[in-house]
Amino acid sequence: MGLVVIVSALVPASQFQRPPRSSRVEWRAASSDFQVDGLHMVSARVGWAVDGVTGDLLHTAGSAESWKVVDPPGKPPIGYLSSPVFFLGANHAWAVVAGNAPSQLVVERSADAGNSWAGSPGLNPMSGMDAGLPAGHSMLMNTVVLDFANSQDGWLEVGFGEGWNATQGGRAGTGVGLVLYRTTDGGAVWSLETRFTPYTALASGLRSGCASPGMVFTTPDQGWATGTCVERTRDGGESWQPVYLPRPGGVSPTSWERRSCSSTAPSFASAAVGWLALTCTLPGPTGGMTNLQLLYETSNGGAEWAVRQLPIRWPQLPPTYGTMDGPALGALGWLLGATPKQLQTHRPGVVSQELFRTMDGGLHWKLVDSALPASAVDFVSAEAGFAVRACFGAVLACTNPMVLETFDGGRSWVVLHPHLVDGVLGSPLPYM
Repeated sequence: MGLVVIVSALVPASQFQRPPRSSRVEWRAASSDFQVDGLHMVSARVGWAVDGVTGDLLHTAGSAESWKVVDPPGKPPIGYLSSPVFFLGANHAWAVVAGNAPSQLVVERSADAGNSWAGSPGLNPMSGMDAGLPAGHSMLMNTVVLDFANSQDGWLEVGFGEGWNATQGGRAGTGVGLVLYRTTDGGAVWSLETRFTPYTALASGLRSGCASPGMVFTTPDQGWATGTCVERTRDGGESWQPVYLPRPGGVSPTSWERRSCSSTAPSFASAAVGWLALTCTLPGPTGGMTNLQLLYETSNGGAEWAVRQLPIRWPQLPPTYGTMDGPALGALGWLLGATPKQLQTHRPGVVSQELFRTMDGGLHWKLVDSALPASAVDFVSAEAGFAVRACFGAVLACTNPMVLETFDGGRSWVVLHPHLVDGVLGSPLPYM
């Protein structure tokens, strides 16, 4: 699922009492019933999770250690596609499942913490996607992303890659496609907003470099599309306009004009405050090409962006900066990055990372943990937060998936081993 996003809400201070254990990280034998891939805590006790192997959806109202399975009908969700689920607060959840017909999708929705689900009519994003393709080519659905600005206004983003058939004389294609649906009634009905292919005219202004799933909407009208470009919509996705980011200090205008960048999906704590990260290649001052990782911050809804200094190379971007329905964390943010040992060996990973904290919107960063065994972090208050260490066999020496919890802003952590108190996990999902 990429970077973990934790849906958070303010909870009483009494729930944030630090446990009596004083060790920085308490290691125990692995005994988790499932592997957390997406952890979405609403408070220190209430939240959602996704099993990283089976795709099962889980909910807890007690702690981040005890969970129950709350799968929708049609389980498993389309787990080999990115982000086919979305959680909002303690009770609202949406999941994309396969429909009755080939290539048909259904969006299941729950407003009672997964106890009951209702499905949308079947959607057919493949319809019309092959128009104009060269002989032997076809558009293959490969990504599904859900995003909601509130409990009523949401978007379903379906991404396509271009395949080809050599027996028909086709050549390998490089195009992409996007189908964007919108709902204004919580997911009961979805309307087609945008259909983009490399071979059809585009009236919305969305450029091909931004026509991919991962759009983020901060209000029912305002949203952001990123990729090799950054674009903004003010009408819920019907039309898009380019976003121009300021040139960082120390980079000449000529070099900036010749840059080639890719941008992450922005992370917004509110409709006004958010982060946006870029990785750029551009001509260096003495010849050749140089790589830059840039961090931008906005405090006025994206009308203006300011360049912020990063405390480390190879950070996970954008930082954790609260969530849309979460507590008012203000200028607080956290950032994971490679350790000095990883920098020396040029092997950045997720087994052990440095954790930094900012209290002023990224102007200054402080190291709070020099070796946190986690792949993602997020916080439900200034002091209480969670970290996830997900293992999928590809990361060196990562054999013990876990969830960690902090009650002091990330300076010390205890290890949790999530287990099921209700329900049974399904079979492992296929991987594409």
